Amino acid sequence: MASKTTFDRYPAFPTGLPVAAVPKISLKGLMSRDTSISKKMEESAKSFGCFKIDLTDAIDSAAVMQMVESGFNLGKSFFDQDLEAKLSYKLSGENVGYKRAGVLVITKDRKDQVETCSVSRDDLASGRTDLPDVFAQQRLLMNGMVAQLGQMAHFCVWHLSESLGLDYNEVSKRHDPRDPSASMLRFLHNPPATGPREEAPPEEDPGSKAYLMGHSDGGTVTILFNVLGGLQLQRKEKDGSERWEWIQPEPGCALVLIGDAFKSFTDSEVPSCVHRVIAPPGEQDRFDRYALGYFLKPANGASIGPIPHVGAALDSVKKDSSYGDWAKNKNAALYNEMRQENVAI
Repeated sequence: MASKTTFDRYPAFPTGLPVAAVPKISLKGLMSRDTSISKKMEESAKSFGCFKIDLTDAIDSAAVMQMVESGFNLGKSFFDQDLEAKLSYKLSGENVGYKRAGVLVITKDRKDQVETCSVSRDDLASGRTDLPDVFAQQRLLMNGMVAQLGQMAHFCVWHLSESLGLDYNEVSKRHDPRDPSASMLRFLHNPPATGPREEAPPEEDPGSKAYLMGHSDGGTVTILFNVLGGLQLQRKEKDGSERWEWIQPEPGCALVLIGDAFKSFTDSEVPSCVHRVIAPPGEQDRFDRYALGYFLKPANGASIGPIPHVGAALDSVKKDSSYGDWAKNKNAALYNEMRQENVAI
């Protein structure tokens, strides 16, 4: 994540909020294939649907954090353009391109407040020539981000597979980089609040004024970076009730969210992380909020069905549709629910 210097430019995250105690994994441990790290990661994934990675202890941590800082600046450069220029990067069926704010329904009287721009891993690798100028001029940086964050994502999947006893050969085959995939970089932005700050009644769920509704990501894992608060995850109580807890951003850390594809690979043994974006807390809401994510997704033609455990025969596990078809069906259901434009989150 961004450095402490960047965090110090903004008001501190307020104290006294219900913050999720998400465990932190060291990047050095992640890269070491230490199986004790694998177990810790599994426990966090099952409890929270996510975990944090501390980037500060790796040999190249300074380079990684500089890359993330550059990614934030790149997203800001894109979002600073006028709307016409941004809309020219049209949204594709695989959610590549620009989505403006205000096209998804949150409540009857409220629409989403987040604009996003997604750039396909495959488009960058193939040298797509019609990328927006902002991105075309930074192709080397973006390919580096895909390589670095993609490697990090694959290590996360290896550790989870190792701890769960999944056949990693099959896991790896479903993420073969030579196969077409919707894996992508995504830049996100929501503008600062303006006008007098209104105190909500204690019983009112702040989600009624959410910037982005509660959802889970469709891919395998998402690596997310942000500086300002606003992200919340949903926790389930033993009695079946639900509550929302804040994710507090930390300097030098990334957040890894479990997606629906990995949930399906484990036959729901590991849940996907249901999360939402609301106004940043306290004085942070007076600043533009930017986020940067890398979404690792299975190959479009890969099965979305459960992955066998080590030693089990592949033909003993039920087959399912391809990830590409499954994702289209999920998005179609989402579009119908939102009753808005054909865009996905």
